[in-house]
Amino acid sequence: MFKALRDNVWRVIVAVHELIGHGCGKLLKEIEKDKFNFDPQSPPQNPLTHAPVDSWYRVGQNPKSVFGKLHAGLNECLAESIGLLFVADPMAMSLLAPDTDPDECR
Repeated sequence: MFKALRDNVWRVIVAVHELIGHGCGKLLKEIEKDKFNFDPQSPPQNPLTHAPVDSWYRVGQNPKSVFGKLHAGLNECLAESIGLLFVADPMAMSLLAPDTDPDECR
């Protein structure tokens, strides 16, 4: 079963890693003083705590300036996590590896 599914699973992980993992998430930031790319009076919800987000990039900040040398590794970990999460999603498999028999993945 491993050999039968290996290529399709790998294809889905890589596709989701690149297409969604590196493209997901909106960098919440203050573009210029008192101008945001989101509504700070009604900020989005933190998916882990379900509370409104309470931090964002300030004017002039970006992932590299905030996280330094770690920014590239953090970005890769995020993308890989998304890829691994979605490989278990039947819809992702059906879209990105349509020749995979869903019953083989159980």
